[in-house]
Amino acid sequence: MTDFETLGSPSFATTAEISDFVCDYCGAGTYQVRRRLSRRLSILNSKWRVVSCAACALKALHPKPTDQELSQIYDAYPARGDRVTVEKQRRPIYETKLARLAALTPGKRLLDIGAGLGTFVHTARSQGFVADGLEYLGEHCDLAAQIWNVDLIPGMIETHEFPAGTEFDIIHMHHVLEHFRQPSLALRRSHELLSDGGILLLEVPNQFGELTQELKALFGRYVTLPPDKRLHHMYFFTPRSVRAYLRRFGFEILELNMFRPRRRPLSAVETFAKDGYRQLLNRLSIGGPIIEVFARKIPARKPDESPGRAGSR
Repeated sequence: MTDFETLGSPSFATTAEISDFVCDYCGAGTYQVRRRLSRRLSILNSKWRVVSCAACALKALHPKPTDQELSQIYDAYPARGDRVTVEKQRRPIYETKLARLAALTPGKRLLDIGAGLGTFVHTARSQGFVADGLEYLGEHCDLAAQIWNVDLIPGMIETHEFPAGTEFDIIHMHHVLEHFRQPSLALRRSHELLSDGGILLLEVPNQFGELTQELKALFGRYVTLPPDKRLHHMYFFTPRSVRAYLRRFGFEILELNMFRPRRRPLSAVETFAKDGYRQLLNRLSIGGPIIEVFARKIPARKPDESPGRAGSR
């Protein structure tokens, strides 16, 4: 069992330890330490910090864990909680996403990046999609075969070599982009693999932007994360930073949602109060627990080499 309490804590962070910073979005080399956010991750007694790029405000974990440290972090990942139950509970969410995808494109060739236990791939195939999944963790690949009879492709999107001419109509990443050391590589590769007009469906957590949690944090009532959940996110995205990344890499944003559809009907009063609140926050792109984006590949467009500001809202 990994000792997460001591991982990365031989000494406190120093300038020398965290000076080799290069922003993944804009390439700037200077940052600001976000002590309040670092405190919320309970990492102030480690070498890691939450930082924001001084040029574009993108928030990230710095320094990035080494390969050995990531191996320790992810050793416990498949066993954390009841992953099978969690994945099966997500099927209605996936079904809703797939219905929206079917409305946006007639294409059926789908790649799920960071496919986990293969639940999305299995659900997509059951709805007529020609779906494949790429998964980094070998144990997850084994479980996908056992649970869903789905053979996932072992590997990482940055390095996996697909057969020449491979194209997909849809690429899906569900709470995956925040785990990459370099999200830019994943998005660039996704753009390359998508057919012209293909759809990228991306969802990431709004980790430091959910309104109810931020209000609690103002009064020191934030949830203290257990040790094994502090270091697996490399980036802390906002609606603004997600938009900026996608536009830079040649995508047109079709929808951005910060709430999932409700799974039970509401009374008229509840609909007015609760859905009105949600619609307002969604329109303002603030406050929801997730950032879900449907984006279309813009044909014959090269990634924008002049990035703007990525952070904040």
